[in-house]
Amino acid sequence: MDTFAKDMMLEGYTQEQIDVASNAPLWTSVAYGIATITGLLGALMLLARKKWAVSLFLISLIASIFHSGYIIFGMDGLQTFGTFEGVVFPLIIVILDMFFWWYSRSASVKGWLK
Repeated sequence: MDTFAKDMMLEGYTQEQIDVASNAPLWTSVAYGIATITGLLGALMLLARKKWAVSLFLISLIASIFHSGYIIFGMDGLQTFGTFEGVVFPLIIVILDMFFWWYSRSASVKGWLK
């Protein structure tokens, strides 16, 4: 589970969902952190028109694939959390990461990034 606003987040979950999320391996939290931090840095580099954005968004994409994959398959997201929280939302995150990586790559090829 995320460390911020933990009590508020737990109110909407069943005990089974809390147990499954609490027993997730450490690497899923690390992947989540890497995806979040590199995504933020990639956005900042894109605003600054730096080529670093491409690499940062790629790292974010890879980390979010691992994290979302674990939610969908490792936690049996559909059964545990339902269609939206267990499958759709993680896939939306991966799709957005793919778009950000593609956009930054295309901006770099067009010479917009230095």
